[in-house]
Amino acid sequence: MMANYLAALGPLITVLQLLAAESQKEDIIVTVRQGRLKGLRFESVRGQELLAFLGIPYARPPVAELRFKGPQPPEPWRDTREAIVEGNVCPQRDMMSGAFMGDENCLFLNVFTNKIPECPEQLKAVMVWIHGGSYKGGSGTSMVYGPDHILTEDVVLVTINYRLGLLGFLSLCEVGVPGNNGLKDQVMALRWVQNNIAQFGGDPNRVTIFGESSGGASVHYHLLSPMSKGLFHRAIAQSGSALDPWAYAEPDFLRWKAFTVGERMNCSAAGPHELLRCLQEAGANTIVQSTVGQVFSTSETIVPLRPTREDESQSDEEVFLSGKPEDLIASGKFHNVPYITGVNSREAIIYAEDMQSIPSFWEDSKQHMKSVIADLLGMQNTSQANEIAEMALSYYAGDEILTNKTLTGKHIDECLMLTNWGIYSTQQSALPWQKSLTK
Repeated sequence: MMANYLAALGPLITVLQLLAAESQKEDIIVTVRQGRLKGLRFESVRGQELLAFLGIPYARPPVAELRFKGPQPPEPWRDTREAIVEGNVCPQRDMMSGAFMGDENCLFLNVFTNKIPECPEQLKAVMVWIHGGSYKGGSGTSMVYGPDHILTEDVVLVTINYRLGLLGFLSLCEVGVPGNNGLKDQVMALRWVQNNIAQFGGDPNRVTIFGESSGGASVHYHLLSPMSKGLFHRAIAQSGSALDPWAYAEPDFLRWKAFTVGERMNCSAAGPHELLRCLQEAGANTIVQSTVGQVFSTSETIVPLRPTREDESQSDEEVFLSGKPEDLIASGKFHNVPYITGVNSREAIIYAEDMQSIPSFWEDSKQHMKSVIADLLGMQNTSQANEIAEMALSYYAGDEILTNKTLTGKHIDECLMLTNWGIYSTQQSALPWQKSLTK
């Protein structure tokens, strides 16, 4: 009887022993410029003990008068901050349900490592992940971008959030809102890394930025931005480039987009000052749902708000992007760091449902593709460009009506071409400069 009783208690005793052992471990405390942080230990899916510091603010909350402004340095704290829960994601629509999610107080990052070395000579390479999501969704959450696999290598991993949609990419130059705040958030995070990552065992002189889709385009943008100079030393752009047609827009397009959103919000905006005032007073939920709250029929609206060039004469903020990406590259205005880029086949299958469920999606996409091809070839408004576009579309699209049976890999590749061309152009545009650097 007693033996059975003790056997039944066995698992409970084991758990209590583990908890007691964990409680006897020293707290993981790291001191950064803002104050002290208490992290946590956890076991990866591979059974490896890892350390995490979650929800670290790298900038002041961009709320109230700071909405639509560039990021400001974070404020310090007095007591030890428990960095054991991830911070809010930035306002967006849930990609599955379409419901609003997030909070404007969202400029947080996470740091993961397997050990904090005791000597400066043991500092590790750092990898900073920039998430994708068409500049309108996503986050650096470990639920999607966890450290379990990458920390089998001896590196320090940082994942970040940044502002999205209209809250991150509003551009109204004439009222001092130049745009690109989401990218400027990324710069602020990289500055935080430079100032603090050594406390986690990371080497600030060996920072690699890497990202996917719009995160990959962001990586490329940091090569072109004076604000990012010296903040990283290697770059990996996965399935994204600043030269992708979806990754850049002229200020006039973004101005039109802002007024379109204002109309959906019933802003009686006679001009940019009134529009900005209305947007300042609106709730984040209203702004997000008005920006991407309906089904769009053309491929250009898959990425509603995007990076743009800035005019330093119209704002007192730092300039992230001083010109069109292709012009900056052609003039050699980019950072000379090792750069890897690439794309996978069939990535655009993410749009397969839209191709079939939205009646006008495919036809509108084909019409939009004609102008994109002409722009990519530098042959706008010429009959030759139209002929080439028709040939390309005939190859990819044909004349079939899209159904589950007729949707093929070629249709997927037609959408993917928007990314493929940007990746290819990035490589080609760098060749003349690479030749001069290797002489």
